[in-house]
Amino acid sequence: MFKKKEKISEEKLIILAKRDRKNFRYLYTKYYELIFLFLLRRTENENLAQDITQQTFIKAMLNIEKFEFKGFPFSSWLYRISLNELNLHYRETKKKRCISIDQSELPELAEELPSEAKHLSNEDLIKSLNGLTDGEVTLIEMKYFEKRSHKEISEILGITVANAKVKLHRVIKKMRKRIEVK
Repeated sequence: MFKKKEKISEEKLIILAKRDRKNFRYLYTKYYELIFLFLLRRTENENLAQDITQQTFIKAMLNIEKFEFKGFPFSSWLYRISLNELNLHYRETKKKRCISIDQSELPELAEELPSEAKHLSNEDLIKSLNGLTDGEVTLIEMKYFEKRSHKEISEILGITVANAKVKLHRVIKKMRKRIEVK
């Protein structure tokens, strides 16, 4: 259908997929790895990440007609679907979601906490993360571990930039309180 080197816009791919679901394969090819890695970081289980990625794309394909251009990239819609699928999996299996943290990522988070917290061990920081809801952990992961901007976070979660900032501020405040109690 397309010449090998022809670059097709995201908008055109979506329009083609809406006309004929067979064309959804172009979106799948373009975004599979991005969504898979997003989920792999949150599951640390390759098979589970693959399963949820597949579910994400099945739901996206079945609901492609509902996608509307609202100034956010298509990938934001896929991220939202994948987060919903991931949360559904953890609710159904009654398991806790893992948090994948590189030790080098913790100092930036510690900067947001009280000055005494800078001397806390990584274990203490991790314990303060364990007291957060899944949604709060998702915010911390995106901002401090994946280094996403407030704009990216807002696009993925389908909220305003201001709301993303407020929610992050509240999560940090909650973590501060947990650390001060210790």
